Amino acid sequence: MATIHKFTIKNFRGIEKTEISLSQRVNTPIVTLVGLNESGKTTILEALSHFVTGDPVVAKIFEETGPSSEALSLIPIHKKANFTGSVEIEAQVKLDESDIAEFRRLAKSGFNLEIDSKKLEKVHNFTKKFTFVDGNLGEAKTRNSWDVEIFTKSPRAKTFRSYKRPAEGPDLFNTLWRVIIGRLPSISYFPTFLVDMPSRIYLTEHTGETPKNRHYRSVLQDVLDSLDEGLNLETHVAQRIVDYQNSIDNPNWISLFWGTPGRSQISAVMQKISNSISNEIIGSWNKVFQRPTSAKSISLDWNIDTEKENLPYATFVISDGESQFSLHERSLGFRWFFSFLLFTRFRQSKDRETIFLFDEPAANLHARAQAELLESFERILEGGHKVIYSTHSHHMINPLWLSGAYIIENKAIDYDNLEEISELSSRQTKISAISYRSFVSQFPERVSYYQPILEKLGYINPKLMPTKPVVITEGISDFHAFSTICKSELKKAKFEFVPGLGAGASGPLISFLIASGKPFLVLLDDDTAGRKEAKSYKEKWFLDGSVVKVLSDLNPDLKNKKLETLISKETHKNICAYFGKSGETASKKEIGIYFSEKSFTGLPKTGRSDETKKIIAGLIKLLNKTFVESL
Repeated sequence: MATIHKFTIKNFRGIEKTEISLSQRVNTPIVTLVGLNESGKTTILEALSHFVTGDPVVAKIFEETGPSSEALSLIPIHKKANFTGSVEIEAQVKLDESDIAEFRRLAKSGFNLEIDSKKLEKVHNFTKKFTFVDGNLGEAKTRNSWDVEIFTKSPRAKTFRSYKRPAEGPDLFNTLWRVIIGRLPSISYFPTFLVDMPSRIYLTEHTGETPKNRHYRSVLQDVLDSLDEGLNLETHVAQRIVDYQNSIDNPNWISLFWGTPGRSQISAVMQKISNSISNEIIGSWNKVFQRPTSAKSISLDWNIDTEKENLPYATFVISDGESQFSLHERSLGFRWFFSFLLFTRFRQSKDRETIFLFDEPAANLHARAQAELLESFERILEGGHKVIYSTHSHHMINPLWLSGAYIIENKAIDYDNLEEISELSSRQTKISAISYRSFVSQFPERVSYYQPILEKLGYINPKLMPTKPVVITEGISDFHAFSTICKSELKKAKFEFVPGLGAGASGPLISFLIASGKPFLVLLDDDTAGRKEAKSYKEKWFLDGSVVKVLSDLNPDLKNKKLETLISKETHKNICAYFGKSGETASKKEIGIYFSEKSFTGLPKTGRSDETKKIIAGLIKLLNKTFVESL
């Protein structure tokens, strides 16, 4: 099946142009969009939901819950008054061998032509374009396009020529277009507000139908489709009611209908939906969370709303084996995961890849719920699917997926300058997505934008009482560098590294270790700050030189050395290359981030030089010796 390599978004609301890649140096099936509030994460996801293969039901939600017209909901915010141009959501797509083989078969069987396969092997662009004139959609309104140029020849011809599309009649291009659209990855967007499921889901399209009802009605239809029994809500539910109403001239027809075979047939359809949802949701819940839910069964009750044009509707009922509850009577966490599991189990395509879009998933739930949700993403991938999700919570960051992470920035907002925040209404919105490593390399001082990642990478689950003596490193960068480079040596070490909070900020940790009676040592860089804080710790906490040391106290060869200078030039170059920057010197923050990531993913042979490992291993041996001799 065809695969999407990259999305490009142009002129969508606050986005002039930005790109989201699905296959960078490391091909990750999960893309994390990290950003502060109002940074534009939701805007990017909404743009992707409008792609050629986006869910039209969800895309319609934004057009109807946003501004009053489609034009105002899509065009650049600051150009609403008079925008002439186009809004585009484009994807770079690579066809695989099965796609090309199917094209060749169709050309041969339907048109007696041969296709030049070589021309189809390159990357092609598929574009969803909205064209506007003076702030209104132009005559063409929306257009889906494919930039492919097809070359064909008759069986006896020697050379391929550009295919000329006929003015009328069968068209090979249209035939191939219909096929490839069905083979492209489908886009399924789950915005957070869809968690508020309507108490009644009306089962047929009707005047004034809300976008949310339309969405959940389509989900119920997806459940029926998954059964492969040809069942349809409109035909096998709504139409049966209408047919009976039309067949009898009686104002009490609804009461009479309950005793007919038609009611039993509709109940049978509802039971099939109930069984499928109950099995899938409860089974998925147990699999995702590794613990049973209190819900024993999920059923779908149905009725007819006499006050709303006699429309049939369904209501979810949850049973715990003793009592029954409406879904709305359950906790926010249960409702959130119920909607999430319903969406991911039945909205995915079975015959092609699905790209799920999640906007701030489980943002209002507690840390454990967020961590469980993060683990559930891996199970979504089992069918070859992908996930793109946004977050500003460190609980929703997985270091294994940082190769596919993006920092989302709204250049209208300077979060480090509080005075400018009050001026947002007068500034032009400009949203961009920059790969995480590129952002860190280009803007190392703008920590607020990727703080959730730093918090995740810097978080160490502390032991209340370490089993070994403790070496407090100067900071988190030193901790990750020492721990990652020499993992095998540390397994045999007589001590444990614990990260400090900076050269002069380890006082609370020292206080705890003194109170606990555990042997410890504070290790600082041999630079001006390190020597100053070493003296301060000794004086404030009445510690001697056996407990507080700078690097040169361990080894005179490390005089005036610090973490950055312990790392070899070769390793510095490797780290710079990792962040995609030129130069031969990585900053301490880059060193820390690099090794913190590698503490999760594993350090490749090219991640550090033998010289670096020799230096750090030697330092660990000296620390071991120090503990043996003085503690």
